Amino acid sequence: MTDPTLYESFELTRRDVREITQPVRWIINAWLKSGARARPFPAMSAQRYYSDHRELLLRLLGKHGATIAHVPGEPDLYIGFVCGGLEPAPLHYVYVKQSAWRRLGVGTALLRERGPDRTHRSDKPWTEEWLDRLGFDWSPYKLTEPS
Repeated sequence: MTDPTLYESFELTRRDVREITQPVRWIINAWLKSGARARPFPAMSAQRYYSDHRELLLRLLGKHGATIAHVPGEPDLYIGFVCGGLEPAPLHYVYVKQSAWRRLGVGTALLRERGPDRTHRSDKPWTEEWLDRLGFDWSPYKLTEPS
């Protein structure tokens, strides 16, 4: 069980995404960097990945929003986020900063009441096992469905 004082969270607004505020920039940067290490299209140029995927992420955030976890009392010290997963929308991504924040239940807490579908896979077997245990079913085709 996650200690309720471990983190606080807030929701992105459509205005945040439209104006690309600091929390949106942080999410885009974290998502792109973690995805670049594991991107499923190794033949794709880095330039194409960063420009095209950035546009996709902005569309997903604009449509489905995100919940950002931050250090209690420090709303500018972000430690993780989740995008999508509130039905009928599939889960698009969950991220927790490396270092002391992982394996403390932050990601699991961010995923509560989300699911059951997800649109992305991880290159890390333990992440896949964790999402499988939580009941998330991978379906890249959910990216093309309206929700």
